[in-house]
Amino acid sequence: MDSYEQPARRPLRPNETEDLAVKVNSGFFTWGSNLSTLSDINICIPTGQLTMIVGQVGCGKSSLLLAMLGEMQTLSGKVYWSKLPVSEMLHEANSKNRYSVGYATQKSWLLNATVEDNITFGSPFNKQRYKTVIDACSLQPDVDLLPFGDQTEIGERGINLSGGQRQRICVARALYQNTNIVFLDDPFSALDIHLSDHLMQEGILKFLQDDKRTVVLVTHKLQYLIHADWIIAMKDGSVLRDGTLKDIQTHDVELYEHWKTLMNRQDQELEKDTEIDNCQTALERKTLRRAFYSREAKNQVDDDEEGELQRQHCISYKLSSITTYDNNPSFSRS
Repeated sequence: MDSYEQPARRPLRPNETEDLAVKVNSGFFTWGSNLSTLSDINICIPTGQLTMIVGQVGCGKSSLLLAMLGEMQTLSGKVYWSKLPVSEMLHEANSKNRYSVGYATQKSWLLNATVEDNITFGSPFNKQRYKTVIDACSLQPDVDLLPFGDQTEIGERGINLSGGQRQRICVARALYQNTNIVFLDDPFSALDIHLSDHLMQEGILKFLQDDKRTVVLVTHKLQYLIHADWIIAMKDGSVLRDGTLKDIQTHDVELYEHWKTLMNRQDQELEKDTEIDNCQTALERKTLRRAFYSREAKNQVDDDEEGELQRQHCISYKLSSITTYDNNPSFSRS
């Protein structure tokens, strides 16, 4: 980060252009009381670019996403969502839904349905798009372990998945939806470094950005900041600083140095945890395989027990018939 240069493809800042997806002016938001959870929020989300929201745990990053989505009570201020010119709206009508958002929450959830249904979520099935999303989220090895592939039912009444597997399915759902805007709330939290890097490169930087979609990413992984077009740093429910990484490097040296320290610490922890992470991913897939085979084994045991009970019933019936024959005086033996 010491010699970081802003890439040439990102020349415009949100406050220098009207090409904005979302804008919040003087926003104060609460979860139901008169005390504001978010205070004096003034932010811009540039259209078709990658905005990252960072900050310590509990500083209001997830709440900021929900405030923009209208899920928080507004005490004052305004949230503006952009509108397209009529000519562009006619073009957009045949491609993406300008007025909907693909949203992967911090706490993953699944439908009691097949893997495919959890990802497509009612959208038309597109084989190539579906395969690209599956690969971007590293789900193919997990799908291959399921008894009926992506037609296997998951959720409470289906096969249980690990936290990382559930999270990747939820992220895949957000990626698959044909929306112009995608909100991803800490999608790397349950993933090891290899899965995180793959999702970042293939899912966010390639699939979403190549599709010119507006992406808002909440993350604790500061090593990804070099990929951000715009950064919003949160602290105690307010915006501490926003701008490009180059802006922050120039105008807030203290914050920039703090990020460098945290990144060095994360890198050191990463070296220690990489081997553990590899084992964790392998363990998740081994557990999934074991769950599948244990279920098969249980069904086989149930079938064997049912067969054994039927055999015992037949034997008991035959013995009962013999006993009745022996004890009945109306029968005589020759």
